[in-house]
Amino acid sequence: WGPIVIDKGENGKVSFGDIIEGLFEYFQQPLLPHEADVIERDFPDVWRRVKLAFEQRCRKHHGIPQVEWARGIRRVDCLGERHMFWGMWVTHNANGTFHLNLG
Repeated sequence: WGPIVIDKGENGKVSFGDIIEGLFEYFQQPLLPHEADVIERDFPDVWRRVKLAFEQRCRKHHGIPQVEWARGIRRVDCLGERHMFWGMWVTHNANGTFHLNLG
């Protein structure tokens, strides 16, 4: 899917809230049909876990489960049971850039 890009705000800074919001938006994106096809074809065991995570998320949804079901599988479902955020750390690169690692 590529990197999660968080843009600087008007003040030129990125807050913790900006990061959390960016993560949420990134993983709420629908799984595209061709992505689902590749997982289902090449990784059938993973696909079963993705579908199970999707079904569990729909059942636990605080709104109307049928509405969530109709919206389909999202990136977050590919995380399976490992969808809890536990922290982040920075890796500095030789070229002066950095990566924010998430766990």
